[in-house]
Amino acid sequence: MIEILFKEHITALRGVVDSARRERAQVKKDYYEGKFIDYKGEILGNHFKNADRIAPSFEYLNILEYFINKRARILKRGVDIRLEKSDEIFSKWATDYSIIAKLKQFERYVELLGMVAIRFFKDNGEVNFEMITPNRFYVATDPDDSLKPVLFIWQRQNYTEIVPQEIQYYAYDSENFYILNESGQVLSSEPHGYGVIPVVFMYSKYRSDEFYVESDEDLRIAQDNIAVWLTSINYLAKYQAFSQPVAKGLPENISIATDPSTIIRIPMIPEMNTFGDFEFRTPDSKIGELWNTLISKIRALGGRYEVNVNELIKDVQQKSGIAYEWENLQVMESREDREELWRDNIKRFVRMYLRLKSQLNPAIDPAQAITIDFPDIKLIDDPEKEMNRWLVLISRNVRNVLDWIISDNPDIKTYDEALRIYNENKKFNETIAAEIPSDDDEG
Repeated sequence: MIEILFKEHITALRGVVDSARRERAQVKKDYYEGKFIDYKGEILGNHFKNADRIAPSFEYLNILEYFINKRARILKRGVDIRLEKSDEIFSKWATDYSIIAKLKQFERYVELLGMVAIRFFKDNGEVNFEMITPNRFYVATDPDDSLKPVLFIWQRQNYTEIVPQEIQYYAYDSENFYILNESGQVLSSEPHGYGVIPVVFMYSKYRSDEFYVESDEDLRIAQDNIAVWLTSINYLAKYQAFSQPVAKGLPENISIATDPSTIIRIPMIPEMNTFGDFEFRTPDSKIGELWNTLISKIRALGGRYEVNVNELIKDVQQKSGIAYEWENLQVMESREDREELWRDNIKRFVRMYLRLKSQLNPAIDPAQAITIDFPDIKLIDDPEKEMNRWLVLISRNVRNVLDWIISDNPDIKTYDEALRIYNENKKFNETIAAEIPSDDDEG
């Protein structure tokens, strides 16, 4: 019976619908991880008739990675996780396994893909876990509850269809761990003893009636289109740098060699008793218009995802204080909803840890209260107003330059780190200043 069940699910996993879902996830993951170049031929072939001629001008800007990293900001400044009874044990585990850094990674991949699975397992007397992305897993749900998983199947990391009789899939139900081959045949099984499927799913939004949550395709499509636009601009710039020779009224069998050291002789056309014509023309490729349109599209995408794109695009226009206040309001409204979502994601993560940990240490209460708090965010201030505020604080010895550096960069935690950055910047600025001519030198 179990063999038939697995074969049905493997067939569904390899079917058109689920294969398409996993392929969409794979493409986004590849783009984010810098493998966009692997899709170069496909992208150019879809947009250009003479893709081979365009290929040397290929260029792309990984805007998908930029947007995802900027959008994943709930955990940017960390998270405070407190347990009612086992806080010290959890804190040690969180430190040993770099939990905060990994939660930040999970948030980025959830923003990218819509969801990820975190598989928990016991490892040398401790609880361990790994992230599995949607391009590698399949979930069978309860017939009466589409949100309740009853079977979790995932591909091995180096999956290949070339060796069908070898291990290709692993699976959990609430009782057993299975190893399967390509056709769904169970090669081995054993009780796992966890009492539940030891997998936690993290989502980018709350679900309605479907188990899978997928991210929108617009960033992936924008990534393709921006690459096409940049490649087009490169290609056009290359050929606009030179005039195009044009011959009019000449037979196809007559060629004209052009060289600065030779005289161009235009032959007579006997049939018409007239001379042909030869000239150089400069293409009018509207590169400036193309570039402005590209910038507009990136800005529109930034508005859609609430991402400031000014680090990508130099903006000569200064924002007003009202503009910053409006942007802050948008950030706060979006963050409140997403904080609740991530509070739920993290609580499920910690709850699964407690469940497995209690099996290793009976003194652990798996039902104890969990508190999740996020640090207050630093809103976007009017730059001039913010600078003046710091200058006043420093002039009155309320704060110092190192405080300013730490405030500006949450990754810097100590005065020693801030002082190192200060000295590096000071040395660099002095070097640059020495290379820039002064107004007196220009005279």
